[in-house]
Amino acid sequence: MIGISGKRPALPLVMGMAALLALAGCQSQTTSSGQMTAGTSTAASERLPLENAYWVFAEAAGQPVTMPAGASQEPSLRFDAQRMQLSGTGGCNRLFGPYTQKGQALQLQVATTRMYCQGADDTERRILQALNQTRQFQTDSQQLTLMDAQGKVVARLRAVWLK
Repeated sequence: MIGISGKRPALPLVMGMAALLALAGCQSQTTSSGQMTAGTSTAASERLPLENAYWVFAEAAGQPVTMPAGASQEPSLRFDAQRMQLSGTGGCNRLFGPYTQKGQALQLQVATTRMYCQGADDTERRILQALNQTRQFQTDSQQLTLMDAQGKVVARLRAVWLK
């Protein structure tokens, strides 16, 4: 590589610039509201936003969620802040609908397709029950916890970050 002056730049300068660019790409960005929007790691004490993550169900209605035998996709949710819409799957059927969020308060209006998938019914029933009971949420340490109006945990989901 030849610089503007026609001379080759010093190798340490080029390596230093490459290292700075690599580090800058790994840092998180914070919105004006203090929420993290992206990054490769998050301290356990930081709160994570609902958006920019693919949330995979780990627990619903007090029981672990595993990939149902008749499922075509892992049970999961995504939140679109611009449209205030959620989308996802219970493993077989698609989940969708509007949501409202104010602080830690969360109201979900979930609709679903009604396909039959042998072996997935119980898991989907528990997921829908949990989503319909959700009134508040908490995020920390790569996890989304959904709670009812009394603060009882109705579901836990783990984050898979999107770029």
